[in-house]
Amino acid sequence: ILVLRPEPNVVAKYVHFFMLRHAFVNDMQANTMGVNLPRVPTKYVLSYPFPLPPLAEQQRIVARIDALFSEIDAGVAEVETALQRLKTYRQAVLHYFLSNDTWERVKLGEVCELITKGSSPKWQGFEYVSDDNQTLFVTSENIRENFIDVTQPKYLNSDFNNIQKRSILKYGDVLLNIVGASIGRAAIYNIHT
Repeated sequence: ILVLRPEPNVVAKYVHFFMLRHAFVNDMQANTMGVNLPRVPTKYVLSYPFPLPPLAEQQRIVARIDALFSEIDAGVAEVETALQRLKTYRQAVLHYFLSNDTWERVKLGEVCELITKGSSPKWQGFEYVSDDNQTLFVTSENIRENFIDVTQPKYLNSDFNNIQKRSILKYGDVLLNIVGASIGRAAIYNIHT
């Protein structure tokens, strides 16, 4: 940690806000030295160009940023509240349409075929590959609430399908997480491969 103590004519929060800017962070990251433990040279930081308005102007800027950040935080809180209400509403809709006491009750296993319980490819001697022409491997990390997130896809050599044929997903399969922090998340496999 590099500790900087502002001079009396410099507002610490003004310096802090300056350092939060993406341009500053990007410049720091682009000017590191060392291989195993990259670091920004102290000389580079101390010689970094810094806009210095008069003290009163710094105070005015800090006050304005604080006020705008407070508005942003309030907006974020409102969005989070709205999202929670939408989750509650979604559950109410599901309960209303799927909780008819007069319907016949059967076991889930009677209306769905268990295709597989996933297992680690490493147990079968496979490592992930970066070739997106190979087999997309969906893990519990990919299963979100009501969708499959493949923004960070994992691939396996297509030979994996010869060993784990029951693991081959088909369009319309329902995926359910049964382990870890994401227990209960479900999604339909809707990726055309």
